[in-house]
Amino acid sequence: MYSKDSKLVGIGVVLIILTFLLCQESPTSPPSRSTSPVTTPAEPSVPSAAVLKKKIDEVLTGRTITFPTSSAVLLPEGRSTLGQILPILQQNQTVTFEIGGHTDNVGVEEKNRALSENRAKSVMDYLVSKGVAANRLTFKGYGASRPLADNATDEGRSRNRRIEFLVRAKGGQP
Repeated sequence: MYSKDSKLVGIGVVLIILTFLLCQESPTSPPSRSTSPVTTPAEPSVPSAAVLKKKIDEVLTGRTITFPTSSAVLLPEGRSTLGQILPILQQNQTVTFEIGGHTDNVGVEEKNRALSENRAKSVMDYLVSKGVAANRLTFKGYGASRPLADNATDEGRSRNRRIEFLVRAKGGQP
C-alpha cells in the first residue's frame, strides 16, 4: 500500500519531530546565562546645592572670616574658619562656588564694593593655595547692597560685614 520511500520519509519526519521536542529547553530549566547581578560603578553622589550651602553656613554660624578694618588681608581667625570649610569644597569637586564679599554701609559705596570684592578674592586665593581648583571658584563684591541686618547698630553692621559661599553649578551644569 505505501511505498518504501514514503515509509522512510514518514520515519524521518517523526525522528525530526522527536529530536526537536526532546532537545528543546523546558520552561522550568534554569537560564543558561549567569544570573549574578551586573554591577556598574556608581557615580559619586553630589549633595544638592541646598545641602552644601547648609553645611557651609553651619561652619560659618558664630564664626566670621575676619579682616582688619578697611583691609582685604585675611586674619588667622579667618584662615581657621576657611580651614573648616575646605573639606566641604574638597569633597565636592564637581561643584562650583561663588565667594561673595559684603560690607556694612559705613563709608563710600564705591570703596565698600571694591573692599568687598578684594576680600572675596583674598578668600578665593587662600582656598586655591590650599588645593581647591581655581576654575571651581569665582568671587564677587556686593558692598553694602545685600544687608542681613539693620546698619543702624554696631551688631547689625557687624553681621553685614561677611563672606558668603553660593553654590553656582554641579557637575558642569549651571
